[in-house]
Amino acid sequence: MEARVQVGDRYRRRTGRRRRQGGGLEVLRDADCGDSFAATFDIAKVDAVIKAISDPANQPVYLNSGNGRPTAMVWMIKRVLVDGWSVEQAGAEAATIGLVNDDPAVPAFWTFAQDYIVAHGK
Repeated sequence: MEARVQVGDRYRRRTGRRRRQGGGLEVLRDADCGDSFAATFDIAKVDAVIKAISDPANQPVYLNSGNGRPTAMVWMIKRVLVDGWSVEQAGAEAATIGLVNDDPAVPAFWTFAQDYIVAHGK
């Protein structure tokens, strides 16, 4: 099954050009949640991505990021707030996706995810 929605567009960041859409794939441009290298995030963009990936009309969704950490963080948030997982379950999955402590910025990802989850009612 092909993805209907792609979140993140590494191609454009590398080349400065937009990729042509084929096969009905919708790219949520500018949906990056912030600066993953500085581990700063835009809450409005995180809200938009969570909403988009949670919409059944957008399934399946293809998430990507340069190093996996932003994707894992957003997926963790979605798992807790939308899918009803515990923070522990979602955190364990996020670690397998790429939210591993291999960079000084990683604790900020975990902190942001946990703060976002608490601020949004869980």
